[in-house]
Amino acid sequence: MTIVRYRYRAYPGPGQVQALARAFGCARVGFNDTLRARDEAYAAGERIGDTDVQRRVVTLAKQTPEGFGVTPRGVRAAKVGVLRLAWSRALPSVPSSATVIRQADGRYYVSFVVSFVVDVVDVPFPVVDAEVGLDPGLGRLATLSSGEIVANPRPLRSRHRGLARARRALARRRKESVNRRKAVRRVAVEHRKAREARRDHHHTLAARLVRDSRAVHVEGQRQVAAGRKDGAATPRRAGMVDACGADVRPGPVRAAGRETGTHRGAA
Repeated sequence: MTIVRYRYRAYPGPGQVQALARAFGCARVGFNDTLRARDEAYAAGERIGDTDVQRRVVTLAKQTPEGFGVTPRGVRAAKVGVLRLAWSRALPSVPSSATVIRQADGRYYVSFVVSFVVDVVDVPFPVVDAEVGLDPGLGRLATLSSGEIVANPRPLRSRHRGLARARRALARRRKESVNRRKAVRRVAVEHRKAREARRDHHHTLAARLVRDSRAVHVEGQRQVAAGRKDGAATPRRAGMVDACGADVRPGPVRAAGRETGTHRGAA
């Protein structure tokens, strides 16, 4: 049994956008109240546990029943209604929880937590005997044991001009203004496009490796020397983020693990 998340694009209506904004605001208030309760307890020399926080803050914040339900159109959320979803794939089982997410670029997503048996796969790949070795890098995204070199598309660097233009426009906008919120969204859109291009390239490579190989052997790398001790960015760190994203693990390795669990029945 494995537990994974399935995320789908959501398309809320105008009234649902307002209801979600109120829900997000209530969540922020509850989070801030929790931090305040812990800080006050720490200053008073009192030890406070999760149960005390639940009784002092969370229980008081819940004034209406909560819950969700999956429908053919989308997901039904309490105090919001039915959120229309783009069902890109079917859920393997009944979800145990659902989280509504609003990204900085204004898009909404719903993330489901589902559990299913790993042996049951959607579309199994044919059985093969070949094995392949993978050496991840920065200048080259990966070098395979067969001699094939996978180029690094550098999606963030390719969008550098558009991202720099959006950041300059953001710097000129007055704080807490409508134009600044629009500029923030434009910067987030540029990052989203780079992130999606990077993820698509990783999964395309991973699907090909998993389909054509029985096992993928990955050479380990030390990621400690990627940045300075004070956390400042370096060219090597920037290249690593461009190739792998926020996670320092090589992107093709992460994608290969997901593809293996989906099509081979074991991760």
